Amino acid sequence: MGGDVERPNRKQQRSPRPAVAPGPPTGSASGPYERSTGNLVGRGGLSRMPANAPVTRQIDRLLRDPRWHTNPLEVGWAIITRYRRLGIATEVGRAALAMARDELTASRVISFTERHNIASRGVMEKLDMNFVGEIHARGLVEGQTEEANDAPFAVYATPVR
Repeated sequence: MGGDVERPNRKQQRSPRPAVAPGPPTGSASGPYERSTGNLVGRGGLSRMPANAPVTRQIDRLLRDPRWHTNPLEVGWAIITRYRRLGIATEVGRAALAMARDELTASRVISFTERHNIASRGVMEKLDMNFVGEIHARGLVEGQTEEANDAPFAVYATPVR
């Protein structure tokens, strides 16, 4: 069937993607950097959610996982517009999830985004995260320009380890 033919994937068919470094070449800002220029291309990584914060409690009720409750890790990203759709968010997410698994021995990690943010939801699915439900918090509601106190957010989680 396959033979030795190499078929280009979608990323290879696009314009060349910037090589991304995981941290700053200099200074104190944190985030992915374009290796060739040192330009910041976004931010992202792991964070520990504050215990008993309203959003953390909502996610806790969705997961019903006491191990996540004791180590509530979230992976997130924000990529500068001109660097989007180049796989950078996926790269940041994969690195963060590897750290959570290998160094922090996390049982699972969550990620959440406004329900209508299809691009970030796609990244979560590429990271093999599963949709576990919705929460409501301050954020953007599709079709509105102002933040709302009760915006719907889609929550994804890695499988239980």
